[in-house]
Amino acid sequence: MTTEQLIAQIKRRVSVPASQIKYDTSDFIAFLNNAITSKIVPKLIDIDEKFFVNSQDIPLVASQTKYRIPALAVCWTLHEVGYVDTNGNYLVLPRMTRGTEMAGSSNNRPYGFYLEDGHIVTTPDMGTTVSGSLRVYFYRRLNDLILSTACGRVNTVTAVGTDWQLTLDSAATGIGVGNPCDVTHGSNPYELISYNSTNTVVGLNVTIAMADFDATPQIGDWVSQTGYTPIPHLPDAWHYVLADLGARKALIGNVDQKTLQLLDSDIGDDIDGIKRVTQNRAKGSPRKRVSRNHALNAMKRR
Repeated sequence: MTTEQLIAQIKRRVSVPASQIKYDTSDFIAFLNNAITSKIVPKLIDIDEKFFVNSQDIPLVASQTKYRIPALAVCWTLHEVGYVDTNGNYLVLPRMTRGTEMAGSSNNRPYGFYLEDGHIVTTPDMGTTVSGSLRVYFYRRLNDLILSTACGRVNTVTAVGTDWQLTLDSAATGIGVGNPCDVTHGSNPYELISYNSTNTVVGLNVTIAMADFDATPQIGDWVSQTGYTPIPHLPDAWHYVLADLGARKALIGNVDQKTLQLLDSDIGDDIDGIKRVTQNRAKGSPRKRVSRNHALNAMKRR
């Protein structure tokens, strides 16, 4: 659902007279963005099905051990950190803690890492000659919602040399020279396929380098100012939960506590049902590892 469709859903769910609701469009958008960040994203991360996982390669620098966590990481939270050598081979690095870090030379590459505030600290000290890079997998912060009228929808896609030229149905605000843009798939899954991309705008034509895309753009995709999207980057079934959560925000202060409790119960049932469908979202998916000291394993060893 687009932002406008979500707001319409909220208004249908709010059964109190319109004269008693003192919110405007910007308020409803704020309710939706708050619900995405504080309610839905934590639940989807918690089920550990790799929603919102992105990666960023950070070149290693001589005599440097501290590297900033990617700016888009939710709550500065990382999924995995690894080392990529000059041949492209990938090795997962174990997480350590202060006091357990290694000492001495590491033969020009890290063998582990620990976290320190907003930084990844590699260990041991690699000295003045290093090679390769860190590959950091992290949970990406989702774009904020914006009205679709501030975005442009792709009507045609044309390959022009090493660029994609996207012809829009209407102009997208806040993009062009000096203003990067994002591109979001217009159909499920509503994923971000180009982020913070340099672009050239001529009329309704937006030109972006092919290298800036994670997937081929399609008719129906959305072009928007960087950091915004007209459609939530969520599985479509969660859009309805999002509308319910937005409605709850709008009802606070307008209904009694008992009504809110009933609504919370209904929303909770919806979330539980969707989570059951969302978990193990691929048949034959690997089982999640259980500690050797888990109670069930202890019983098996008796």
